[in-house]
Amino acid sequence: MVVEHKGDRIFLVVGRSSLKGAGVVEHIKNLLSSGSIKTILYEGVSPNPTVDLIEKVRNKLIRSGASLVIAVGGGSVLDVGKSVAILTKNKGKLIDFLEKRKILTREGLPLIAIPTTSGTESEVTPWATIWHPIKDKGVEKYSLSSPLMFSKIALLDPELILTLPRRLTAMTGMDDLSHAIEACWSINSSSLSDIHAREAINLIIQNLEKAVANPGEVSYRKK
Repeated sequence: MVVEHKGDRIFLVVGRSSLKGAGVVEHIKNLLSSGSIKTILYEGVSPNPTVDLIEKVRNKLIRSGASLVIAVGGGSVLDVGKSVAILTKNKGKLIDFLEKRKILTREGLPLIAIPTTSGTESEVTPWATIWHPIKDKGVEKYSLSSPLMFSKIALLDPELILTLPRRLTAMTGMDDLSHAIEACWSINSSSLSDIHAREAINLIIQNLEKAVANPGEVSYRKK
């Protein structure tokens, strides 16, 4: 699949320092910033992104003039990427979309989603989980969702999760297993989705323990 990118700027969203420490962020920037293309980096997305954070990133994306968004990281980073890509083309406050006072009607900027964990599958879903502190009520969990929010490309590279700690490898792998089992239980399951769910369960059972025990072995990460 080809993503048309007519502009000269790319907005790159990444998470905390683990990718940067491994040299991944610099490598991606070097690959992207060829010729006349300029890469604008937003780094430091933390887990459970808030309304305020996403509004901040959206404003930076608009000011950057970028015409393509690339998100590299865990589920929270991908959710931020999906959110700002769609919100940039839809006027209005994020909280109004979350509380259904406004509806997303325009397709956003094209998004390439590159996960660095297993488990969330955020790179292939049309929604994003967003948190919002409310006075005297704690923190409310919202979902921004629209068929317009699918990424244009989901790029899976097992080498990007070689530095994932053993504990997170186990946790996100079990998240994967939960999703595969839920797919079998779903009232909307089909003969085709059952085939994929059973294969996912088999692959996880055969490879998750090995991936935790041998975190640097790319073949287990790939499966």
